[in-house]
Amino acid sequence: MIYIDTREPLLLRDQVEKVAQENKIPTSLSALPHGDFAWYSYPMKCRVLVERKAISDLLNTFSSGRAFEQFAGLIENADLPILMLEGRFAHRGDHIGSWTWMKNDSARWDYAWETTALDHLLLSWQLAGIYIVHSWSPAKTAHRLLDLYQYTQKETHELGQTRKKRLPLTPLDGGLVRIFAGFPGIGVKTARRLQAKGFEPTITLPSWIDDEDTETPALIKKVKRYLV
Repeated sequence: MIYIDTREPLLLRDQVEKVAQENKIPTSLSALPHGDFAWYSYPMKCRVLVERKAISDLLNTFSSGRAFEQFAGLIENADLPILMLEGRFAHRGDHIGSWTWMKNDSARWDYAWETTALDHLLLSWQLAGIYIVHSWSPAKTAHRLLDLYQYTQKETHELGQTRKKRLPLTPLDGGLVRIFAGFPGIGVKTARRLQAKGFEPTITLPSWIDDEDTETPALIKKVKRYLV
């Protein structure tokens, strides 16, 4: 049984149901609290959650700080949390982002990240326990999802447990804490310290920050690597 979140686009829901039906796999629509698709793997004896992210939505999620809550929720509520990246990254020099087409037929470059910074972020979440897969276009997502389902139902596959728990956020944590907590190597406690010391995830670090005089050079070294 594949459970499909009711908030997924109608076209995608229909495609998943069609592909599943062709392979005699039952489906059910449900308001999932975490992830966009869910099922149980009997050979692995584990719960599987799949979060589908279009590339533009992924970059926006990292930039807004929503990544921590969404991805931490996957890790906490699934034995096998999977992030499915949908689409292709757009490159502009050494940066990755997305193009948004405007009403006047002009294009706007959004959510620019350094290539290495994005790699580090994705690696950080993989190390935390999320498995990352790709669907190169929305048209292929349903088939890619079915491949994952069939893979997890094979008797020969075993699940290696490498997940680690992350400190949960509290309602008092602001947006900057949530953004910093999504950076690799930076937990919630460190994110709170960064916010308290005036760091901001902008193009450059605050002008008053000095590598030699600051009391937290290790924090600066961490953050500098992930800011564009």
